[in-house]
Amino acid sequence: MLEFPVDLLFYNFVMPLVIQSVKPSDGLHELYNWWFHQCAHFLRLSNFFFPDRHPEEEGRHVHRTWWSLFSRRKGDWENPVIGPLQQAAAEKEERDVYFLRDGRYVRAPASDQVRIPKGTQVFLEVTEDNVRVDGKSDPEDGLHGRSSNMFAKIYVPPSFRLRIASFILLIWLFAATTGVGSTIIPLVVGRKMIWIFFSSPGPVNDIYAFSTGLCVVGGVGYLAYYCRAAVKAMQDNSWECLQSPSQFGRSSVDLAIDAGRLLYVSVVLVVLIPTLFALLTELYVLIPVHTSLGDGQSHIVHIVQDWTLGVLYVQMAIKLTLWHPRSWAAAVLNGIFRDGWLRPNVHLATRALVLPLLLFTASAVIVPLSLGGVLRYTILYWIKAHEYIYRYAYPVTLLLVLAAWTIHLVLRRVAIWRINIRDDVYLIGERLHNFSEKRARDVGVSRRVITG
Repeated sequence: MLEFPVDLLFYNFVMPLVIQSVKPSDGLHELYNWWFHQCAHFLRLSNFFFPDRHPEEEGRHVHRTWWSLFSRRKGDWENPVIGPLQQAAAEKEERDVYFLRDGRYVRAPASDQVRIPKGTQVFLEVTEDNVRVDGKSDPEDGLHGRSSNMFAKIYVPPSFRLRIASFILLIWLFAATTGVGSTIIPLVVGRKMIWIFFSSPGPVNDIYAFSTGLCVVGGVGYLAYYCRAAVKAMQDNSWECLQSPSQFGRSSVDLAIDAGRLLYVSVVLVVLIPTLFALLTELYVLIPVHTSLGDGQSHIVHIVQDWTLGVLYVQMAIKLTLWHPRSWAAAVLNGIFRDGWLRPNVHLATRALVLPLLLFTASAVIVPLSLGGVLRYTILYWIKAHEYIYRYAYPVTLLLVLAAWTIHLVLRRVAIWRINIRDDVYLIGERLHNFSEKRARDVGVSRRVITG
């Protein structure tokens, strides 16, 4: 569809920011945790799955009128109706709604490591005070022991097996819904958007469609989730601004300055530096290689494609720089974004990043060009194809600079070796002795065993 790989830019810029800000694993864990608690509360199984007791789940609300049912009125669960006698009394009082406690309390294994003998019941029914209902002996320890840490008293609602099956079904339905919502819906939305905005005759890669739809659906969901907090913050700020016009002016100026700083740094990182990288790559690599292997064909510079590759080069350079946090370049990058990505340090970026790169690029472009011009009008004046002189001037200059740098490193290493050898040969330490002390050569033993 496009003349440059947009997926390269997408997966190098958008996806890392989305993953770092949204954190899908944490969000998915919180989402499933929320649904797990909601299902347990709806099915009155919270005390079965979690250690906390929930008295509001240990019964049900009995509605005696349609109005109380439609209005969703609830009974007082702190004063529940217990047993048939109290229920009959509540019916005689003609209450619209009351809270009827049902279910039972049991001692259940508190760990998966508990082994229940074959033929023994897993749940032992007890009272609310943790007393056995069957009237048998109730030991403190052992199987279903009253004070054993391997067993716990829990509340079990009526139709327990049906509720467990419903809980598993709800978890499965939620997993299926979230799976479809995170795959099929973004894919369909992405296909529709690409079909609307790009009139491509052939089918579009589903990776592009899914990525586009995922960003759109995720952005809408993110805005919907934080919409209330954003509206409240805007209302609070607008109210303060309306109360103080000077404060409104200062806030507007600060916002405009921050936006200008962010725009400046974004242009530097997204447009300027990739373009400089692409220019140097063209001059030092692509043009000389195409000249030597292109059989005399004219070289075409693809600006957008080169800029896209420059974006990749910048990403690689940033990653390599941050691998050495104590280096000068890493200190510059950390200093630029020390106050956050939304408030970059423009002065430091200009002084330590933009100006050095511009000077370096200008030198890398002008110096080989000047050397090529000098050679053209002096030594290589007889060559007719003058364009080859300028094209090969850049790689030749690069090789000369690398050779000079290598010779400098070798000479520096040789000087260090000479200093080390001189220290090892001529700077031998001597041990001082007292005047009356016997020397080691007089007695024929080592000096370290001689005592004064």
